[in-house]
Amino acid sequence: LIPWGGLDIALVGFPEFVQIADITGAYGVIWIATAVNALILFCLKNILAFYRDRQEKALAGAGLSLVIAGLLIAMPVVYGRHQLQSVHASISPLLENPDHLMHATLVQGNFSTKERWSGMGFYQRVLRYLEMSGDKGQAGRRVIVWPENTLNVSSKLDDALFIELMRGIGEDALLISGGLKADADSGEVFNSAYFISGAGRLMRYDKHILLPYAETSPLIDLLDAYYTAPSEFSAGKTPLCIDSPTGPVGASICFEILYPGLICQSVRAGARYLVNLSNDSWFGDSPMPWVHLNAARLRAIENRRFLLRASTSGISAVIGPDGHPAVQSRLFVQERVDGDFVMLDHLSFYTRYGDWVILASVGIILISLVRLVLRDEKGDS
Repeated sequence: LIPWGGLDIALVGFPEFVQIADITGAYGVIWIATAVNALILFCLKNILAFYRDRQEKALAGAGLSLVIAGLLIAMPVVYGRHQLQSVHASISPLLENPDHLMHATLVQGNFSTKERWSGMGFYQRVLRYLEMSGDKGQAGRRVIVWPENTLNVSSKLDDALFIELMRGIGEDALLISGGLKADADSGEVFNSAYFISGAGRLMRYDKHILLPYAETSPLIDLLDAYYTAPSEFSAGKTPLCIDSPTGPVGASICFEILYPGLICQSVRAGARYLVNLSNDSWFGDSPMPWVHLNAARLRAIENRRFLLRASTSGISAVIGPDGHPAVQSRLFVQERVDGDFVMLDHLSFYTRYGDWVILASVGIILISLVRLVLRDEKGDS
């Protein structure tokens, strides 16, 4: 299942409310929002019962449900305001310290699907990405991020190309680029993220969760002369946390950012910042790129990490641990986004304990069922 469009993503526009995700995770935000709506419905139902039957008990029930709903809204908001102040107070000194400061360069090439998968113009596109990634004298160590499937012609990903990329980005930089990895022995093809260090190291993350149907192409055998996309990807088994020269980084590709547990595992494994490579061009000019961005913002809040997001056609952004995009790109524009970030070590409650809200909810349901069964048995006796 693909967890698109949950209440958690819809509520990202209310930053004070969703900060509680660092305790409850996204499912806790959904639980609170659902409970508030249920209590409001219960209140209206009791008000109607009061006007219909003049039952004072119904009016009391309506008042109680409103009080509980108010508390469920107020408590996350109060906590959220406190957390926003706390996060800003802890991050600001680090961003002003040259020893901690790092710089992100996100490159949004905005090449069309036809351009990217036609098999033609590969080197010209890579050269354009390199030109847009040039050092502009920013302070701090530099991480350059290119979107999903930028290096998408596996036959051309040889040592010579990687050496040129290492030279092109500079010795102190790290390039994280989406690409393909074709295994000559097994015949498997992976949707990958390459970690290319200017100092000469090459690492790789392979996408773990594949998108059904979208990452297969049934007509590939008919189109292989003109269309270089693989007919089927294989799920990766690489570590979720990559020990890069700039520090441990949690990698994800495209819609993997929708899965809180996957990102949580990478941070628990040691990731000090997060990166997401995506391609939202197939959504067109619709709300979906914003939905995808909001999911990334939630992952940053849950784990209290900076998140660097590069998308083929937008929205690319440097997202802070409070979920706020410090800088972001426009949609369907070829542009570069620059922003500062720092690596963080603290593990949030959610990162430590994961989706405990789901387990607690299941426990409550089981206890309720047992009580119902026992009550029925007692009534029968």
